[in-house]
Amino acid sequence: RNRQKLARARAVSEARRSVCEAELQAFDDRRTTLSRAAFHNLLGAYIKLIADWGRKASLVAEYFKEELQPGKAVEVVGVRGEGPDGRCTGVLEDIDEATGRWVVSMPGGARSA
Repeated sequence: RNRQKLARARAVSEARRSVCEAELQAFDDRRTTLSRAAFHNLLGAYIKLIADWGRKASLVAEYFKEELQPGKAVEVVGVRGEGPDGRCTGVLEDIDEATGRWVVSMPGGARSA
């Protein structure tokens, strides 16, 4: 009779172990799916944020492109020999292709890039 009880207990234990393993596998599958979904949502939000920054940056770039045109008067800061604060006015000429900087005509005919 004890052997029958032991055999039934082992069968019940094995059935419960199988159920637990199945539930753990289902949990692991859901966890992976949920992790992927969370990562996918975060990545989507990040891409939208970067795209939004890109749109805003392009608007600013267009504004500056329109702002800086040849013939436009500018104030140059940090010019040696131009008073105590190193400021002077100049006129934009063109962009130096080698450096990518604007060439500015300064008072007295000097040019600077």
